[in-house]
Amino acid sequence: GIAVSQTFIKDLGLKQSPARSTMSDGNKKRTWKVFEALYYQLLKHFEKILISQNNRVLIEEVKNKTIKLIDSTTISLCLSMFNLAKYRSG
Repeated sequence: GIAVSQTFIKDLGLKQSPARSTMSDGNKKRTWKVFEALYYQLLKHFEKILISQNNRVLIEEVKNKTIKLIDSTTISLCLSMFNLAKYRSG
């Protein structure tokens, strides 16, 4: 399963951590709108904390632009195509 504390698993109402593949399969079927809604809910929830701690900084280069995030753990590099792949471990 996913490596998280047992307390966290219990707080979610689960008996055990779901398998990584189960989570991956579920996320493949979800529309981007689910993740958008989650993002805005989290932002609203933590906004006061972020502002009070000065952790929320607007970077002028990305102001009013679309930002796309990629989880690098899902990217496999091919040595024959990318020189930097030889530095990858795992």
